[in-house]
Amino acid sequence: MRAETRVWATVWLVVGTVLSAPALACQASPTDVAVAPVFEPFVQDLTQSVTRLETVARTAPGAVAHPGRTAGLWMAELFVEYQARIEVIPDRVQPCVRLTRVEGRFGFRNAKLMVARELAADACTREAVIAHEELHAAADHAVLRDYHSRLVAAIQQIRGNFRSDQALRSQLQATVTTVFEAAARDRAARQQAIDTAEEYARVNAKCDGRIGRLLHR
Repeated sequence: MRAETRVWATVWLVVGTVLSAPALACQASPTDVAVAPVFEPFVQDLTQSVTRLETVARTAPGAVAHPGRTAGLWMAELFVEYQARIEVIPDRVQPCVRLTRVEGRFGFRNAKLMVARELAADACTREAVIAHEELHAAADHAVLRDYHSRLVAAIQQIRGNFRSDQALRSQLQATVTTVFEAAARDRAARQQAIDTAEEYARVNAKCDGRIGRLLHR
């Protein structure tokens, strides 16, 4: 399985002046985080051949590939994009630089569930393959549930004054990347855990063994 890492960051600088002491102005306060969890609806494709699915499994980012012949595929791109608002309050000694708001999206997009056309024409084999690929989709849903809350909590921990807006941007980028990469690693492990010999035997036992015969004819 391959998951593309895509992180976009746009920083808005809001510069203001206050009369209170910098220490008071820079008191730690929770960042307003409005990063929405996203799982875009998937597209179902029943038109590709077994050979074509095997090519896609080897080359497409986000594809969950299977060993042996490929009856179906689940594809989805894990992504995060965000914008940050940073407040800079001038002072003669040291300016106050703090993170006030982060908004964006985190989750999966460009999702596709594919069944080889050799199996799609048979209702039983088609539904058996779809049921298996839906296990992969459910695993991605679980990753989103687990890591969206972790991402929000990690951003909210970025508090206090920073020497510069660049230092704050770097800290935010590192925080988001750490959570994102952990989600990608966990996703790979969860997806791999689905494709066991026992699971393939269970799927192949359906439809009086027609799945294997259709794949190898």
